Amino acid sequence: MYLLNILFHTVNTIVSALQLSIVPIALEYQDELIDKSIDIQYLAGNVLDIISNFVASVLLGIVSYQFVLKLSVPIFISGLFFIYKLNLMKTPVETEEEDGAYLASLSDTFRGFFSAKKTSFVILCEAFLSGATDLLLTLLPLYLILIDVDIKWLGLVLAVQKGADFCGAMIAPYIKMLPTNFFCIDYILSGLCLLGVFILNAPLIKLSLYFIAFVIIGISGNFFEKLVIHSYKPESLAGISSMIRTSYALFGILFMALPLVYQNIVVMGIAFNILTVLFGVVLLFWKFTKDY
Repeated sequence: MYLLNILFHTVNTIVSALQLSIVPIALEYQDELIDKSIDIQYLAGNVLDIISNFVASVLLGIVSYQFVLKLSVPIFISGLFFIYKLNLMKTPVETEEEDGAYLASLSDTFRGFFSAKKTSFVILCEAFLSGATDLLLTLLPLYLILIDVDIKWLGLVLAVQKGADFCGAMIAPYIKMLPTNFFCIDYILSGLCLLGVFILNAPLIKLSLYFIAFVIIGISGNFFEKLVIHSYKPESLAGISSMIRTSYALFGILFMALPLVYQNIVVMGIAFNILTVLFGVVLLFWKFTKDY
């Protein structure tokens, strides 16, 4: 089971990278269609996540886990069918047989990644914040106990987070601005809201700020995909996607190991969100000192 789990995540990483590169090719590099496609995919992903989790939860009360797992098999088959039916523009592929071609390709990917300076900065910020947010969400039950809130309310807090993500996904298509401009606002507002969660005492105010922060974070996922697709050449998107997932994984490992050496949840929450605000200030300063 461990080996199958590792294999699943390995293949999933490769497939995710290929999916990102397929979007502009399948839509013949038309920017307007690409943006609409991201809006639809992001909203559909949130809706399907909520529905699938709800349906699976109901089914697990009636049938076995193995039966629910088997129900996913037709979904995989249908996915393969629709990918096979895609009409992609054929582009010539140059192959390299020389020694060191892989290292040269890896070096090109690194250079390509950092060639879009603002985008690579946002990607690294997002990877850092993703790791920090995952850690704080993992420690959420302990934080509720720390502030004398009954653990039974954990379900409500998680429901508020999912609802906020969903609201963000619905709002995102109607916000028209440059992704880099959005992330200035995103980091400052979401950072201040989550900072308030750790500083203020009233539970309802904490929950309201938590909801607002995750609405903004829900919107940011849409803008993040648009930023990446429009910042890099289509032929390099698979490699860039792998770089992004690697960054997320590295920060995830780093932050999940942090409690081994430091355990104060409140101090970590305050520090991480001050850094989030500072990331936004850096982007804002960058905006007014250099042309986009």
